[in-house]
Amino acid sequence: MFSIKRENGEKIICLFGKKIFRFGRYSNSAIFRELNSVSSMLYANLAASTLPSAVGFLRDIQLAGLKILKEIDLVCKENNLTYWIDFGTLLGAIRHKGFIPWDDDIDICMPRDDYKKFIKSFNQSCHDNNLEAVLSSHKSGKYNLIKVVHKDIPSISVDVFPVDFCYQEMNDAQKLEFSKKIKSLTLKQAKKMKKFSSTAEFHDSFRKLSLELFETDEGPKETKSPTVFYGVEFHHQTHLYNAFDYGTIFPLKQIVFEGAEFPCVAKPDLYLTYIFGDYLKLPKKIHAHIDLSSISLDEMLKIKKYIGD
Repeated sequence: MFSIKRENGEKIICLFGKKIFRFGRYSNSAIFRELNSVSSMLYANLAASTLPSAVGFLRDIQLAGLKILKEIDLVCKENNLTYWIDFGTLLGAIRHKGFIPWDDDIDICMPRDDYKKFIKSFNQSCHDNNLEAVLSSHKSGKYNLIKVVHKDIPSISVDVFPVDFCYQEMNDAQKLEFSKKIKSLTLKQAKKMKKFSSTAEFHDSFRKLSLELFETDEGPKETKSPTVFYGVEFHHQTHLYNAFDYGTIFPLKQIVFEGAEFPCVAKPDLYLTYIFGDYLKLPKKIHAHIDLSSISLDEMLKIKKYIGD
């Protein structure tokens, strides 16, 4: 697949016989052009679904997250709470039947009324004493959500996001404008973080803001089809749309993720296209949440023990 040739005093790396990179008498700008050429070729010709699964420590982190997700699934069933896998986790289920190869966390969503009950329900009903559900806020104020965390292993968790219901039917242009408005509101409110005395109070301020500005309710009614949108407390800046037709999300169905079945949205192909665009392509930027080099050997051993128990 790869080969190295010498030509006019330069070393040339070839991929499938195509010259992709040169070393030797070569300017920085030329090297930059070559790298861009390689990147464009890989992006255009490699399907993300063909990439191999994660191995080593990253795979251990993924399996630990999967164990937490299974506990969440059990608790939600026991307490009649609605949730579904979402974002990169749903994308992984569709494209890879499991984790995106470089992903290191799990995302789920819940309707607001279930989200409000979740921390108490999970912490009372959880069968794994290592786990707890907590409110979390990033220091920037832009990322506020519930996390299910391992009490002794900071690197593993599951993110829980709320969704709200706005009783206005919108076309795509209106949903896009609504999404932009949500993102703007999140950023403005985030700047007020220091004014609040507790994480819970800060989280609640976003919900109050949403109730003031939108015709919202805690859950779907049968009067007319609502628009479903992400809670304003989390800044989903990379998503194209943050608002969706009710029928895109509900009724939930089941999907296979890492060999087990979990709830997912009604129309995952349409939903993922709204969020990511052409989600089957290899992304131009690969983003991981955890810096593996920062995780100590002691923590890695704890993760291995946790997934082995």
